[in-house]
Amino acid sequence: IKISLWLRLDHNAKAVVNATVQHQEEIDTDHNTFLIIMLSEVVKLILALAFYFGTDGHLQKGTSTHLKNHCTYSIPALLYTLDNNIFIWVIGLIGPIKFHLFNALKVPITAILFRTFLKQILTNNQWYSILLLFVGLIVTQQSDIYGKSLEQCLAGKEPIEQVGGIFSSWTVVLGFALVLLMCLFSSFANIWTEYVYKKDDTENFYMKNIYLYSYGIFFNMIGVAIRQLTVSDAQRSLGLFTGWTYITPFIFLLQGIYGFMIAHVLKVLDNIANVFAHAGALLLTVFLSFILFSFTPTILFFCGCYTIFSAIVLYQNNKAPPGPVLDKWKARAEEENSDGGDVDNDPLFGMIDYTDREDGL
Repeated sequence: IKISLWLRLDHNAKAVVNATVQHQEEIDTDHNTFLIIMLSEVVKLILALAFYFGTDGHLQKGTSTHLKNHCTYSIPALLYTLDNNIFIWVIGLIGPIKFHLFNALKVPITAILFRTFLKQILTNNQWYSILLLFVGLIVTQQSDIYGKSLEQCLAGKEPIEQVGGIFSSWTVVLGFALVLLMCLFSSFANIWTEYVYKKDDTENFYMKNIYLYSYGIFFNMIGVAIRQLTVSDAQRSLGLFTGWTYITPFIFLLQGIYGFMIAHVLKVLDNIANVFAHAGALLLTVFLSFILFSFTPTILFFCGCYTIFSAIVLYQNNKAPPGPVLDKWKARAEEENSDGGDVDNDPLFGMIDYTDREDGL
């Protein structure tokens, strides 16, 4: 029930963030995205501190205080900083529908990194479900570009929007390149974050998030400063909050809440479950677009929804046996902590041995 609740909240938060950001970008794009993301990191930090002091409120026995250990959080924090700022900009450039169409690339990228770096076992049927999810996401979003709406099909009318010239637009090409970069940044950051979350149980989960969010605030502060130095004197004179509307606070509040929920999904489940959670967010985003932006569902959209649902069922009914990877992380961390060693002496993922299984890849 707890896992289902986190996933359901994650779906709704992401959908609302996408629709809200799109509305903000349609109003005014002349704002400092680094400031918005920095404030979302502040929201996450406040939530992490509240949960931390609401649970243990102190460092657990064996908690490492080595600066080198804490620096491992700087890499995913930097990648998240780049990813979140690209997201704010690109969703206003190409809109939430095309954004999710291109963002479907995150599914195979995450699966490959999940298998390659974390050495987690996926059964053949799970690979098929991931491929099916990827296809379903594409089909769902193709409806916005190529498909006839259900109403048009029943009435025998031609689709309003034609294919020709859509992908020749430089904005779509640029948007695709940026989303591909986002997929790489986000997928690797999530993989790295799952690694640091699960490799060592001796450190409080919320303290780990405090480290991560603190680095995120630091990197975004640098971005805010650079942005202010590179704008014109006229823009600089308007202050940091130029371009803000009543919608802007909702963006960083919802983005912060969403990021905090993702942390719990990665802690309780894994990156593949996170990918399927994003699929649910996609469906809710399209539903919100239908309400807020007069988006008309198409036959392809309904086919895509069915494909996504089939992928979820196939994945859940074909779980791989629990692998030895996480147990090795924990055993290694406990051994090194008991010896007073540094849990991060080895390169990332270097401690993990590869073990093939007949039922998976």
